[in-house]
Amino acid sequence: MKKIRLTPERREALRESWPALVTALLYVLAFPSAGLWPLAFVALAPTLAIAQGAKTTERTWWFGFVAGFVGNAGKLYWLVYTINHYGHFPLPAALVVFSLLCGFLGVFWGYTFWLTRRVGERVALPLSVVFPLAWMTQEWVLTWFLTGFPWSMIGHALVGWLPMAQAADVIGGLGLSFPVALGNAVIYEIWKFARERQSRPDRRFPVGEFVTFAMWVVALAVYGFLRIPAIDQQMASGRAIRVGMTQGNIDQNEKWNPGNQDRTFETYLAQAKKTVVDGASLVLMPETALPYWQTQGRALKSDLREFVDGVGAWTLIAVPTKVENPDDPEWPYKYNSVVLASPDGDLSDWYNKHRLVPFGEYLPLKKLSVPLVKWLRSIPALSKLRLSAGFYPGEEYIVFPHPEGRFGMAICYEIIYPGIVRKVVNLGTDFMVTITNDAWFGDTSAPHQHWDQVRMRAIEHRKYFARSANTGISGVIDAAGRTKSATGTYVPAAVTDDVRTMNVQTIYSRLGDWFQWVCVLAFLAFSAIAYARARRARAADGV
Repeated sequence: MKKIRLTPERREALRESWPALVTALLYVLAFPSAGLWPLAFVALAPTLAIAQGAKTTERTWWFGFVAGFVGNAGKLYWLVYTINHYGHFPLPAALVVFSLLCGFLGVFWGYTFWLTRRVGERVALPLSVVFPLAWMTQEWVLTWFLTGFPWSMIGHALVGWLPMAQAADVIGGLGLSFPVALGNAVIYEIWKFARERQSRPDRRFPVGEFVTFAMWVVALAVYGFLRIPAIDQQMASGRAIRVGMTQGNIDQNEKWNPGNQDRTFETYLAQAKKTVVDGASLVLMPETALPYWQTQGRALKSDLREFVDGVGAWTLIAVPTKVENPDDPEWPYKYNSVVLASPDGDLSDWYNKHRLVPFGEYLPLKKLSVPLVKWLRSIPALSKLRLSAGFYPGEEYIVFPHPEGRFGMAICYEIIYPGIVRKVVNLGTDFMVTITNDAWFGDTSAPHQHWDQVRMRAIEHRKYFARSANTGISGVIDAAGRTKSATGTYVPAAVTDDVRTMNVQTIYSRLGDWFQWVCVLAFLAFSAIAYARARRARAADGV
């Protein structure tokens, strides 16, 4: 086999990449479970330092890629467990798949640092302008490209100190990434000044950049300290609704085994009854909690009807469902669904999960992926491969008509997409519910990252969120993003708590990610100017 030989230039690039590893470490520590949120303001600065001073723009891209690859690997490490334990990939294959995802995200980081340098050089704008705009553009792309994966964007780290995060009701959680990226650019400029002040006495402290960043920080903190008491007053005037949240802690690999279905049923029924005894007028169960298929448009199956009768309260039933396919009766449409049942067994409309998990709940690009999966399963080591539940996405957003308050729904993965939650909230909700099955993540930091994203959605729309999760975290988050109650992870639990109705429409609810769009359009405009100038320069050189 031919040996891979590194050129001296590539060896030098590898040696110089260590600040990118510092970025990766600081980036990971800014999120749960470490939760050292101030590190978000400095995490990217080491990579900015080597990227801006790199000998070539190719190295600039490389340094950004390394930081993105390693940083996302540290944040998303739990996916290896998911792919291996539940996807039944052998560990080496799981690591390969995981590395491809981290590499995909690393490419975006690489181009962010590369474009920052190229555009900044051509347009002659300060780094404190170009880099935050470039970062915001990268995060915008990650909300939609190839279905998107906006998991814990860097601005979400600010929920670590709630006053700093309250402005999300104006600019959104994604908008908070702007001051964070700005802080990193300013930290780099200050470091550069300190490093060069001896050799360049004429170099001045970046006063303008520092003052701009300080104004952002002060404005966010002041807004938060003023906004929280106002929201507290609005919450106090809302109507209290007692909600019960069940957490069965059922192993995903056992739930559908015939011998365990009765145990699963009895576990959730006992927990639901306990919450009703504790005063719950609405009982929630986690995503696909009950291991029974229900056909939409028909009366509840006997098992599900027995469950509703046993609870004796309004119950959110979470089961996989089927809808008859008139074109092919043998292959009905399958959905990840919930429905609200009254104590008498009357049903509201079914809500079918819209944003499905690629490869876990459906196979994207079926003409290519289905033959690929069949081929992979033909390999003995991959014969047990499990990649898709074959679900279809839902088509309508709905609001559930509980008599004490209308509530909207986000199932699991949907909560990380601000646009989905905004669509539901704008239908007219008094509070929100989210259910999930975080058993897929294992006992890792993922459930805590997932929980913090619910907190950000609560701030954006000033709505209470009640959450029921199979393995935790279950509980209630108030309209200021505070955790009112929360279970531990990987323990069975039945918890009751009050949510309050909130008749508030925030600027973010009305306008969405308007601030991010301003940043994206500004960066695209600067990029177009830079491109035009580069073309003129090449033409002048006769290239």
